[in-house]
Parts: sequence; C-alpha cells; structure tokens
Amino acid sequence: MKGLIFYFSGTGTTKLAADYIVSKINNIDFDFHDMNNKNIPDIKQYTILGFATYAQFFSPPKYVENFIESINKEDKKYVFVFNTYGLINGNTLSILGDSVKERGYKLIAGFALNTPESSLIMIKYKITSENAPNEKELIKFNEFIRDLDKKVNEINRGIEIKEISIKKKRVFTVVKKLLSGNSLVSIGEKHVNKDKCIKCKMCQEKCPYEAIYFEHEYPKFDEKKCESCFICYNNCPTQAIYSNKHKSVRYRKPNDKVIKKLKH
Repeated sequence: MKGLIFYFSGTGTTKLAADYIVSKINNIDFDFHDMNNKNIPDIKQYTILGFATYAQFFSPPKYVENFIESINKEDKKYVFVFNTYGLINGNTLSILGDSVKERGYKLIAGFALNTPESSLIMIKYKITSENAPNEKELIKFNEFIRDLDKKVNEINRGIEIKEISIKKKRVFTVVKKLLSGNSLVSIGEKHVNKDKCIKCKMCQEKCPYEAIYFEHEYPKFDEKKCESCFICYNNCPTQAIYSNKHKSVRYRKPNDKVIKKLKH
C-alpha cells in the first residue's frame, strides 16, 4: 500500500514537518509531490493522499486551493490534511478539509503545527515564534502521527475509517474579509537591484502564480497576479528583490531550532 503527500512549502518548514510525519509512519510508504510541479502523478495508484501547506493570512494560500480544485475527483479516497502556521492558524485547516471533501475525498485526519513565523510582515514587528513548536505542541503532533498510522493500519486490514469534520471559526472568516486587499498584508510593489541580480531566473521558476517574467534580462513583476507569498523575495540568492516595504528582513529556510526538533 502506498500514499502520496502533496506539499506546498515556501521556505521549507512545511516540507520539513511532512518529512517528519513520514519518518514516523510505519504502515505505509509515502511519495511526495511538490504542488508547484504541474506534472501531477496518477492518484489512482495511492490508497491515501495527504495535503500539506502553510497558513497565509488565516487560510491556505490561494495556489493550494486552486491546486486541489484542479486534481481529479475520486469518490471516498482517504485523505488527511496538515498545515504549519506562525502566530495564528485561523481557518487554514478547516478550509483544507472542506476543499478535499468537495473533490469527493474522505477526510480522516488533520493537524496544524505551530512553527517559526515566516511572514515578513510579522517578523518585521518582532513576532517570530522562533521557539515553536513547544514541548506540548510536539507531543500533540506525535499523537496525531500515531493516530494516523493506526488508521492506515486499519485501512490495510479492510476496516472502514470514519470521516471527520474540522469546524470553521467565524471570527477569522470575518477578519479576513475586512482586511482583504489591505496593504498591511501585502509585500507591496517589487523592484530589482540590477547590481545584485545574477539573472538566474530562480524567482520566475519558483513563483507559483506565474507573476514574474523577464524583460531585458531582468525580472519584472505582474502585480495583479502577485499573491504576496514572499517566495521570490525570500529565495533570491543575492537578495536582489525588494519592495518599498521590505528590504532587509528575509526568511530563507527553517531556523536551526525547528530543524533540530523535527530531525528524523
């Protein structure tokens, strides 16, 4: 029996946590697929699917919701959902759960793990959650993994698993609507320092929204397509990309503390 985890990880923390989950699961072998890779494997060969992402402004990134909508429907295929978050998770997990159910899948597990903050908006104001997850959160994370492994074992034995629901919190739905389009949650208009740019095109390759193109050898940004995911900004190897709001603070990869905690 095989499983597949679709993941979307801007700075590597979500992938790190997904690797940790797989390292602790004994009753099934998992493959991984980066949602940014458009060549989606045939899901019919997998008994269970996982969807892993990070929280962006109280919900999954728009790209993840669109990705789930694009994959084939398959009635009652078992799935679990997982996400990482910094300060506040909001309705991320419940939206993920509802999204997979709408594709006909059977949701059997879900978990949100508090991890260091990667949003530059938060980091700018010294809200970092740099010590997350704490001991209690790690215990709960491991309990989730053990429960998932138990359910996988039961599936192996032909036992039907009950579907679960993840309740939305209305307050986050309201707050998201009120702040939608607010400049506080956006990266702002982006620019390129041509003296630093090495024309590697990494920003274009990594942009999930196809909002970056090259003109006269340098990247240009389609601000109408941009969803302020900060992937181009954080991953530029020479820090050539900046905005009027963000020029120095960057989060390129998981910090050493969380790497140690999620070592497998």
